[in-house]
Amino acid sequence: MHRTNRNRAALAALMILAALSLVACGVDSSGDDIATDGADTTTTVAATDEVACDDLAAVGATVRLPPGENTAVYLELTNNGTADTALLGASADFAADYELHETAMVDGVLEMQPLDPQRIELPAGETVVLEPGGLHVMAMGLTTQLAEDDVVEVELELDGGCTITIEAEVRAMDLPMDDPAAEGEEPMGG
Repeated sequence: MHRTNRNRAALAALMILAALSLVACGVDSSGDDIATDGADTTTTVAATDEVACDDLAAVGATVRLPPGENTAVYLELTNNGTADTALLGASADFAADYELHETAMVDGVLEMQPLDPQRIELPAGETVVLEPGGLHVMAMGLTTQLAEDDVVEVELELDGGCTITIEAEVRAMDLPMDDPAAEGEEPMGG
């Protein structure tokens, strides 16, 4: 699994370098947003000097097809820069509130908990995976009915005033907490 994360990080770095090469050929000085293509997502990076937004790559962004009034956003964030930064929050128009969460074992049961403080570190040169059963962005109080294969925009707020808008596909998926074995119970029929 460690090797897979390295391969993903290397692929993300190559995609960013290729995109930056293309962008460098056509940059104008108007300060317009720069769009780069990812594997499953498009990342729109605001041109700013505060935090090197263009050093951050977001790939594989998905939103879980909501089973109720809440859902989660998952993706991989790679910091290809030389300075550490952090994810501080998120927003989008399909839910009323967003929090950074983690899934943790509490008294033998997996539970989702808000991070305190609301911060996911993005160290320079590393990839951080937001995934089911781990770190994720929790979208609460859905204001829009989401359907499988919908594509939604989510704005990620980073330390230093940098923001990234990602496109995420809505997908049906099981979570580790949906599996009785994940809670220490015997699976039925097995």
